[in-house]
Amino acid sequence: MLTMFETQLLEDWFEPMYRAIDTTADSMNMGPIHDNRWGICMLYYFFIFLMAFLVINMFISILISSFEKQHYRKLQLNELTPQSKSWIDCQKFMLESEPIAIL
Repeated sequence: MLTMFETQLLEDWFEPMYRAIDTTADSMNMGPIHDNRWGICMLYYFFIFLMAFLVINMFISILISSFEKQHYRKLQLNELTPQSKSWIDCQKFMLESEPIAIL
């Protein structure tokens, strides 16, 4: 499990992959054979693609959406102080305004 977690985070994932490639079916009686099972390489690439790019991005998107929901809920319940409301209004005004052309 630790190897898969390490691979998922893309932290030194290539070293366990090369060790897995060198394993044999009868590893108790034999030592590792150099470049024995290259199919393991495809397994690692598939796992990296699936976990690192899809699952972690889904986790981050769920986290961001929950923060946004909390933010909108806070705005709807009027839990902001008058200073915070004026700051938000000022930020909205600045985002909506356009620069003035000086001739």
